[in-house]
Amino acid sequence: MVFYLLFQFLVFPRQKLKQTLIFLARCAQKSESPKSKENKVDTMVIKLDETEIEARLAELAGWKREGDEIRKTFALPSFPAAVAFVAHAAFLAEAAAHHPDIDIRYNRVTLALTTHDAGGLSVKDFDLAMQFDDLV
Repeated sequence: MVFYLLFQFLVFPRQKLKQTLIFLARCAQKSESPKSKENKVDTMVIKLDETEIEARLAELAGWKREGDEIRKTFALPSFPAAVAFVAHAAFLAEAAAHHPDIDIRYNRVTLALTTHDAGGLSVKDFDLAMQFDDLV
């Protein structure tokens, strides 16, 4: 956690650091509360049809569709910046309970999203993609 915050401080502007600290505090609160079956909301994830996928993809800059997933490669200023970006993306993914495939190549990070439960792309993929875009 300290390592992550140090990278945030060194790599991202101070307003991003403040957002990160607020986000981490919220995550800590959520993880402290007991999770029971009564508290969980049953959310059925539905696969989007081709028209919906094309419309949502048009709203995302730089994201490409490859089969049943969308992916984007982010270019960061340095390797530490790439690692910090991935750490921040991981917290967003964990909060959304939706986890991307992640590939780090020096200062380039490729994120790929699909919803396995739906058997393809769902609203969750596009919502999380927008959140990832907001990180840079």
